[in-house]
Amino acid sequence: MPDALDDLRAITQHHGSLLISFFAGSEIEQVPHPVAPAWCWPLSEMTLALERAGFEVTDSRWEPGSLYAYVEARATVEPISR
Repeated sequence: MPDALDDLRAITQHHGSLLISFFAGSEIEQVPHPVAPAWCWPLSEMTLALERAGFEVTDSRWEPGSLYAYVEARATVEPISR
């Protein structure tokens, strides 16, 4: 995931928006999926991965027990956490 987020940041203009949805859970783990390998990510881990890639999370939503989480972020000049 970090490489994919780095690629997204590279093509997103400064202050550009990103909205993602992903399988959410309490830990990073692979889950069955009929089309391709899929992974659950905790919202906190996805937020950290986005910050490391150079995005600032502006909104997020995940209800425990829900399959999906949503994150809205904007591209920053420099990665926030390294």
